[in-house]
Amino acid sequence: MAKDWRLQLALVLAAALLLRVKFFVGFGLGDDLGYIGYADKILAGSYPALDLLNQYAYRPLLLYLFAAGIAIFGHTDLGVVAPVLLASLVTTALVFIFVRKLIDPAAAVWCGLLFAFEPFNVVNSTTMTNDVILACLVFASIGAFVLADRETPSRSRGLFTLSAALMLAAFLVKIACAPAIGAIALYSMVALRQRPTDVVKRHSFFYVSLLLGLFAVCLGYYFKKGDLFWQIKAETFYYETYKPALAVRISVVSVLGSWLVVLACAASRDSRHEERKRLVETSGGNVGDRVSVLPVLSSVPVPAILAAGAPGAIPRNADPGLHGRGGMGPSLAFPASPQHSRGGSRLRFG
Repeated sequence: MAKDWRLQLALVLAAALLLRVKFFVGFGLGDDLGYIGYADKILAGSYPALDLLNQYAYRPLLLYLFAAGIAIFGHTDLGVVAPVLLASLVTTALVFIFVRKLIDPAAAVWCGLLFAFEPFNVVNSTTMTNDVILACLVFASIGAFVLADRETPSRSRGLFTLSAALMLAAFLVKIACAPAIGAIALYSMVALRQRPTDVVKRHSFFYVSLLLGLFAVCLGYYFKKGDLFWQIKAETFYYETYKPALAVRISVVSVLGSWLVVLACAASRDSRHEERKRLVETSGGNVGDRVSVLPVLSSVPVPAILAAGAPGAIPRNADPGLHGRGGMGPSLAFPASPQHSRGGSRLRFG
């Protein structure tokens, strides 16, 4: 296999693109006509009315992205799905990059391929859907947050601010990003237990930036409709009117179930640490060198990343012989790195 990570990433993206071209969908019914109509209105120089039941109007970034695709490629199959396809490829690249930086470079290509071949994303990436773009932005935001948490204080500020900007962008695509904000808050709460001063000082860059951005959005609705919470009222009124109760319940259960993985892994860190310590002491210090993981990223990539890098897990200056370079969750064992390839036996934790 290619050793250069840039070549590996290029091959992963090439495979992802070929699959999406092979199973290209393009224009369909459902929401497509509504999105195209609003994109045309934007291209004509206006914006959809901010009515209580006009749910699409409260997804401005999404509408402008669709308008940009149509402006560049016209009213073609590619034109209406171009932003979605791009978001899918960007997510594939982000899976590769975040795994390489947060988990193990050796696992990056496999995780990238796993996501590139994920059936639902392959098909949905060439449809006019908001979910692929939303997932891309949320994943980028949470990945940037975890990266920032691993960096030095001086370097983390920009990453925390970037994470907030990406989450704000996700909010402008669809308000359904809200559970992800709650998940980041849970991450901070778990970390707060172990390093309170550090978390308050550093994570505040994310929360303050995000709150300022959300306030600016609310202020925009205030100037248009005279109500700071107009979008919340509109979204609530929409769901109260159409009552998609079953879909909402399934979505909530699915999201909560996914994030329980994160909490369970974070909660088990202390006991796992002691277990690893004992194993290292009895094996001459070589066990941890061989332990790294390949999280299953195909269905819940963000929980898998966070599970591997849960708060209190592995500080940047940690002894790799004690902690290894891996994390918890569904996994496959791989050597941590070439210099750690000798000695010990291949074990799996989690």
